[in-house]
Amino acid sequence: MSQCILVTGATGFIGAHAVKSLLDRGHRVVAAVRPNTARERLLPLEKLAGAAERLTFVELDITDADSARSAVKGVEGVLHVASPYHLHVEDPERDLVEPAVRGATTMLAAAHAEPSVRAFVLTSSIAALTDAPPNDRALDESDWNTTSSLERNPYYFSKTRAERDTFALSEALEREHPGRDLRLVSILPGVVLGPSLTPAVSESHYILLDPIRGKIPGYISLAWGLVDVRDVALAHVLALETTTAAGRYVCVAETRTQREVVTLLRTTDIPKGGLPRAPWDNAVGTVFVRMSSYLWPKGIGTFLRTHLGRVPRYDHARIVRDLGLSFSSVDQSIVDSVTSFREHGHI
Repeated sequence: MSQCILVTGATGFIGAHAVKSLLDRGHRVVAAVRPNTARERLLPLEKLAGAAERLTFVELDITDADSARSAVKGVEGVLHVASPYHLHVEDPERDLVEPAVRGATTMLAAAHAEPSVRAFVLTSSIAALTDAPPNDRALDESDWNTTSSLERNPYYFSKTRAERDTFALSEALEREHPGRDLRLVSILPGVVLGPSLTPAVSESHYILLDPIRGKIPGYISLAWGLVDVRDVALAHVLALETTTAAGRYVCVAETRTQREVVTLLRTTDIPKGGLPRAPWDNAVGTVFVRMSSYLWPKGIGTFLRTHLGRVPRYDHARIVRDLGLSFSSVDQSIVDSVTSFREHGHI
């Protein structure tokens, strides 16, 4: 059944694909963009199939209650995708935590106050599971990050705080208004790859672009849980459409090491001279990188020290079972990312 859905962060990497997925499935979409967004940033969305008939735009400040209430007026579902994504910032509280938490809670409060809204889907992250992945088990929806702070992995802290505070607010609003039925779902993607619908480069794409551009001289002992952006977008839409969906859903397809990622990059049609060759993904190399991490910007250095030598694994059984999501090939997602880089002039 066609619904009218508000998407925040609609011009972003995930948000744009969420708009596309909604349009492809016959929904009407209200794409929320920041005030005074440049006209050219809207063009990729306007060119999507179905956009002429079923896509409208609204300016939105996600931290302003009046703006949020105006944006949700008359919609039946909200995909809250907008949130800052940076590993290193000057002021973590101001630049990461405050906008992430205020944005999510402000939008949920507005959605809860609008009777037409039946579902609110939050884009969270595997960052809200842990910032030091264990090597002896797979992470799932029962895991919560309890170690991040403003000093240690502040981006991870911002995603954890935003998700926790949103669930806490939802519970408080349910107690205040017991007759109000609003489903809250959070989607927890891993590192999101795949083609971009806009010329902008996603932060997650730098795990591919940095080695392609020769910025990583050697393999290091890093691994990531990866997922295709089209799967992440579809997961959000399925969470809206599946009336029994509720709570948290881990959205990770597979884990790949940096060496495995670069090995695949060597098979693609890119300049290969800058790709790393030195084998630092061993005990000696890990000690060296850990020591040198203190010379990096604080946020990146902390990330390296908490992730080096760890190979995270994720249990995605719940999202497959409840939402019927089938994950795409991570290898194909990497290849499609490279094709997208070339199309947008990044390589």
